[in-house]
Amino acid sequence: MPQLEHIFISHETSNRELCNKIKIELELIGHKVVLDSTLELVSKTIEASYCVLLCINEKYRQSVLNQAEAQLAFRLGKP
Repeated sequence: MPQLEHIFISHETSNRELCNKIKIELELIGHKVVLDSTLELVSKTIEASYCVLLCINEKYRQSVLNQAEAQLAFRLGKP
């Protein structure tokens, strides 16, 4: 089993500025953080994470792609 290596921040683009600030703060305390992933790699990025942070707003709730990210994280038991 591969080593889990990062925190993945799942977000909708309107939350990008806030999520980038969160990413910077987490990195300052030693975490590796992935904020963006290509559509082709997002499931592998989530699988390789030790934690998934969901930054939810109304646009996130309406996005089928964001919902899929959240469901995958839940199915994989990511905190």
